[in-house]
Amino acid sequence: MESSVDVARYQWEEGSRRLEAEASDPDAYEALMEQVAAVAEELRRRIGEHFTLEE
Repeated sequence: MESSVDVARYQWEEGSRRLEAEASDPDAYEALMEQVAAVAEELRRRIGEHFTLEE
């Protein structure tokens, strides 16, 4: 059975792969990067810049 960390890593890598696959469409890629930035900012606001695997 995979741990939650393994699942999170897989999901992160899969998301990164799918995001980079959109790089050939500049408009779509820019929109996606804006969404990534918004999510990252919200995560920083909620849990801070640094956090542990337990968090």
